[in-house]
Amino acid sequence: MDNQFKLKITVENLAPRNGTLFSPLWFGIHDGRFDTFDLNSPASIAIERLAEDGNAEDLMEDFNDTEGGFAQGLIGTTPDPFLDLFPGDIVSTIVSIDNSIPGSKYFSYASMILPSNDAFFGNENAIEHQIFDDAGNFVPTSFIISGTEILDAGTEVNDEDRFNAVGVGPVPLIDFQPNTGIDEKGVI
Repeated sequence: MDNQFKLKITVENLAPRNGTLFSPLWFGIHDGRFDTFDLNSPASIAIERLAEDGNAEDLMEDFNDTEGGFAQGLIGTTPDPFLDLFPGDIVSTIVSIDNSIPGSKYFSYASMILPSNDAFFGNENAIEHQIFDDAGNFVPTSFIISGTEILDAGTEVNDEDRFNAVGVGPVPLIDFQPNTGIDEKGVI
């Protein structure tokens, strides 16, 4: 039995024209032990950076430091983290996975919603999206994230100020300063 699979991950922004956009989507394939975040708890630095600035670097480092991670990446229109997924955008990537490796069983994701101070979406439950069942059979899946699933990281006051909230008002890229909003010290 061939254990090698090509997994195609497709992301589409279904927001209406002039609607919200989101940062390149971070994804991780793992054995079920990678915990992206916990509701009703303070956000990790990784989720804070992602939710406030669309920056997935800390999340990627956390994933690399966790046992049981198999593969991760960003899905976006370009590798540039400042080029987000606008309404109507459809992007895909292909990942090679092996169903005999326990670390390739589950799929997690996270992305920032724009414009916002610290809105994001992702899956809290590490085993919510199973790629292979216990017998090693591929489990195809498709899901839609609705507006009720958008979360507030609780890390920044929602003032929607153009210098604090990414995507609000005309702020030249040269003036963009990450992590500049007023600390909220809340929970997700």
